[in-house]
Amino acid sequence: AEALLWVPPTPPPVLRALLVEGHAPAVRWCHGFYAGVDPIAAIAREVLLPAGIPLSNGRGAFSSSLAEYALMAALHFNK
Repeated sequence: AEALLWVPPTPPPVLRALLVEGHAPAVRWCHGFYAGVDPIAAIAREVLLPAGIPLSNGRGAFSSSLAEYALMAALHFNK
């Protein structure tokens, strides 16, 4: 696969093993499902960056649905 999707709660060591041990040799892009990629920051620095593999995240992916939920909850408890 050319893309690798990291979805928590997958432990970061699993991602490292996929990349370092050659289980995913054709990876050209890595994406973190959540907005924060802090748990895999070390992997990004030590493995992805030297290999030239970009890392993206899901920032903003849930913004509109979260806003809709917050408005619905406010209206629900206001009645």
